[in-house]
Amino acid sequence: MKISIFFINLFIFILIIFINYILSYYEFYSNSYTLYDNFKYSNKLTPLQIQELKKGQKKMTYMLSELTKLCRKHNIKYWLTGGSLIGVLLYKNWIPWDGDIDMCMLEEDYNILKKVKDELPSSMWFQTLETDPLYDRKNLPDAKIRDLKSCYLDSQDGEKWHNGLQIDILTYKKVNNKLISRFKYNDYQDYQYNEIFPLKTDIFDNIEVYIPNKYKIYSIKNWKYYPPQLSPISKRFPHEGIINSNKTCKYHYNLYPSIYKK
Repeated sequence: MKISIFFINLFIFILIIFINYILSYYEFYSNSYTLYDNFKYSNKLTPLQIQELKKGQKKMTYMLSELTKLCRKHNIKYWLTGGSLIGVLLYKNWIPWDGDIDMCMLEEDYNILKKVKDELPSSMWFQTLETDPLYDRKNLPDAKIRDLKSCYLDSQDGEKWHNGLQIDILTYKKVNNKLISRFKYNDYQDYQYNEIFPLKTDIFDNIEVYIPNKYKIYSIKNWKYYPPQLSPISKRFPHEGIINSNKTCKYHYNLYPSIYKK
């Protein structure tokens, strides 16, 4: 009987040690991070992947700069939203882990942009249902401007269509004093006209860009706070996919032979 009690107590002791070990490991793993340039990223990213992310951000800054020039030339109005707007409000720059640029515009401005899109640099491709039959507009913004020489390596979209670095464009229809979006997702919701217009200007990575008129209300409406709060460390990675900033996705050559002529 004494031996049985001894083994029971031993088993309980070992079980407690094992549980404490599991809890300690979980706590360490959940709170671990990758430190890069004195900023904490998700441990899903390695330092080399963060370096590629930074190169990709520079490339997309160039894309935004060229698109902004074109919009000013043709009096096309847009405003930054999503992570890009949060970047403006917090850093006047990129959110350190962000992997794309998000913008909105009215349908009338979008229609003008479609007419002048060929004035963009040849490295930038205007991806819509009209230019890309593979593009699933039902679940995506109205258009994406893609870089032709880069890749989201593990894109959440898989290998269905082009996955070069992107600027997302979502359109709004003006109905009386409201701006109506067909795409209800995160901050892509309906707004009062005067919440957006007249647009204000601000800085994003040394570019003068446009943001909503009542950006403080916009921030509180979408992210509960002004200024917005940073995401938990575990979510600080580009949800679009790990970036290769200077290499085309291999499957692009088969999906888009007219673009990638050998």
